[in-house]
Amino acid sequence: MAQAMELFYLDYNRFTTLENLDDTFSNPATPPYDGINDGGGALVFEPGFLLLERKTLAPGPLTAGPPYLTRNSSRDYEGPGGDYDEGGLLDLWGNPYYFYSPLGLIEPKTDSISTNRYYGDSFIFYTIVSHGPDGVPSSDDVFQALPFTLQTTAMSSARLRSSPDRSTLPYTLTIRGFQLGAAQGTGDVLFNGGSSGASVTSWGATQVVASLGSVPAEGTLVSIRTGSGITSRSVAITNELPPTSVSEWSLYQ
Repeated sequence: MAQAMELFYLDYNRFTTLENLDDTFSNPATPPYDGINDGGGALVFEPGFLLLERKTLAPGPLTAGPPYLTRNSSRDYEGPGGDYDEGGLLDLWGNPYYFYSPLGLIEPKTDSISTNRYYGDSFIFYTIVSHGPDGVPSSDDVFQALPFTLQTTAMSSARLRSSPDRSTLPYTLTIRGFQLGAAQGTGDVLFNGGSSGASVTSWGATQVVASLGSVPAEGTLVSIRTGSGITSRSVAITNELPPTSVSEWSLYQ
């Protein structure tokens, strides 16, 4: 699959989802699997920038064209309405392979990136993963990294939690991402495009931690301005604060 993805990249200067690698240009009336251009075009993205888009693909004089893999016809797909195509390749235990970007899991049906699902943003390189015999992230998983990573500043998540020392630093904002800069320098944490006033306690290439004296308003968007002046796209804050009080208590709720 890794070799097939690299061949696809050589043809189209893009990556695609694993499900597209065994699709064809023909779309039969009752397909056992999706044609590569179903759904408004193939879901593709430039690996260095990770901007998901639907693009209609076609063979050309310099492209091999799909399919890049043989469809695994002996196994079923994840189930009706599941996240993965009928006929898609499954691992030895009958589960889909998962394709992770440095910012999270690439979801083929929702055209999105899940920053918290399974391994989330744990990988530096694009990585194909089998979750092994138990079907969940654990020590039996199998990984195949591709020699591609992000080349741009990007954020995957901003999580608000209670600080261990509530008396001095009530709230901690942990920002995860990529190419955030090795050191803060003149970098800053931005709320809705302006300075947040947050006190940065640590700054690294993949994580920035800041302390806040109050909880930001609901819907606040967070971005990073690096020391070199690059501003990332914004993400919404994920509030992981514990509840402050119980408003109702009954036998079953």
